[in-house]
Amino acid sequence: GNPTQKKGSIPASFILKHCPVEVGTLYSMNDGRKTLQNVFALDLFDNVQVFPKQNEKDPSRVEVDVMVREKPLQTADVEMEWAVAPNDNNRPSLVSIVPGGTITYEHRNLGGRAGTLAASVNTKSFLAPSEDMAYRMVYTQPFIYGLDDPKKTKISGTVFNSRKLCGVFTPGPSGDEVPVVWVDRAGAKVAITEQYSRNSSGSFGLVAQEISTLDENGALCPRGMRSNTYGQYIADGPPTTLSGTGKDRMVYAQGSLTRDTTYMVNGQQIGSRDIVTVDQGLGV
Repeated sequence: GNPTQKKGSIPASFILKHCPVEVGTLYSMNDGRKTLQNVFALDLFDNVQVFPKQNEKDPSRVEVDVMVREKPLQTADVEMEWAVAPNDNNRPSLVSIVPGGTITYEHRNLGGRAGTLAASVNTKSFLAPSEDMAYRMVYTQPFIYGLDDPKKTKISGTVFNSRKLCGVFTPGPSGDEVPVVWVDRAGAKVAITEQYSRNSSGSFGLVAQEISTLDENGALCPRGMRSNTYGQYIADGPPTTLSGTGKDRMVYAQGSLTRDTTYMVNGQQIGSRDIVTVDQGLGV
């Protein structure tokens, strides 16, 4: 092609903050490798190149150019799926003509401050998405205290909803039929992360979520059910939630601290990695 050099949507000051090369310091090839790793890790660029060259006026100086090619600012993808199952003649056939799948959207420079927004929606039927729709939206804003923050503090917010089949209420040794129980989770999370070194970091977050247990029809299922000899369902099993009502609301704090001193020598990882996590919640 015919590449051109022009100003991109990502601020140059933001990119330079991830480059270990500074004016007036001694340059080495290791600095170039770290620059490639750090800038690629931002997941904002398709290509990153580092070009060190000798200064024409002063041979003792080295000029370093970092050239990047940005990924598309916004991307959207649609994945469609059709379920196949055996029919009455034991031949494969479509369960439904209506497809399901996943819709994803990503914005890599929201507001011109290198903030990223990623959203996804998953369902088994695009015409009736409310039955089993799961969604997730994550917004991340780096350098919330400015580009001079040595800890590169970033804040992230997540809104989520998911529905999974409960693995506890299943048939026992007798093989009696047990109605399925679905666990639906919906909530939000806010977290702040600090970077102490290239691999060491700490984070603290608050999560609020609502947990509901549902039957096949989408109604609340406070207790496990079983079928009697007449084929009727009896709700006399153990409670499906902590409150016993089929719906719990919880708020909890999450914290983690990672100390990582590992490095590579001749293809072998050397060093230590220590991780401490805390997760404390309470019902509302």
